[in-house]
Amino acid sequence: MNQLELFHHIASGGLDLGNTDRPHFTEMVVVETALSTPYLMNELLAFAACHFSFLRPNKSSFYRHQAMQLQTHALSLFNKTPTEIGPHNYMGVVGFSWLLSAHILRDTTIGPEDDFLNRFLRYLEVYRGVRMLTSQAWQYLLESKMSNVIAAGINLSGLGSSGAETAKLRETIQASRTLSAEEVKYCQEAIDKIQWSIDALSSSHDDRQISHSFQMVFAWPLLIDVKVVDLLLSRNPEALLVLAFYGVVLHLYRGAWLFRNIGTQVVESIVSYLGPAHQHITCLASDMVHANPD
Repeated sequence: MNQLELFHHIASGGLDLGNTDRPHFTEMVVVETALSTPYLMNELLAFAACHFSFLRPNKSSFYRHQAMQLQTHALSLFNKTPTEIGPHNYMGVVGFSWLLSAHILRDTTIGPEDDFLNRFLRYLEVYRGVRMLTSQAWQYLLESKMSNVIAAGINLSGLGSSGAETAKLRETIQASRTLSAEEVKYCQEAIDKIQWSIDALSSSHDDRQISHSFQMVFAWPLLIDVKVVDLLLSRNPEALLVLAFYGVVLHLYRGAWLFRNIGTQVVESIVSYLGPAHQHITCLASDMVHANPD
């Protein structure tokens, strides 16, 4: 009966994945694929249980346990299934990887506070796999029912930004003595996407724009250059400063259940990790979070 409850939550659009432009469209495409893809169905149910653990805090332990069991089964099925990308399976593989990464993002909130940064960096490492699978399926996605969502993401990734919230961060990255010219360029491009998300939220009252900016925030680890991800995984201080401002964006978009309270933890964990040597920048991120309390 619990799994029927979870499936009803999904089928009725209860997951609330932030697509206000076409409510529940993404969920329905994934459900349609999941009906013939057991590993995707199990992860979909696991993600629904994860959502219930958020919606029903008095039963959070029960739903977290259920989510863990379903996710473990999903991973077991996925690992036993040939995953070479083709027209017959691309949506199942990509949908599974996206859902799994979203689930892992939400699960970063579970555990000791002093280990949060480790958990979040592990999440970014998982997202590298999402990047690989998505690139392999890219042409199929452009020709699929998801083409409009994908096209919106492509258009957003090339937009410029005009706000001043990240100006000091940009100056610090540009003046870096440890980053190569190429790494500086990729970090600045990552900052562009952060600033665009801040601009979009502060200037737009259009549901479609907010929906697309939500997609940009979630996909940021996918949209930035892999070299920036490598810098983050090696705990490069300048790259972590960029990540702190991504934490600010997550906090600003905390109305989405998936991001709730994660942004604050990203910022605070980086402030603690980097210490006084970088507080001229980390304090800016911290101030932005505290200026917009829950």
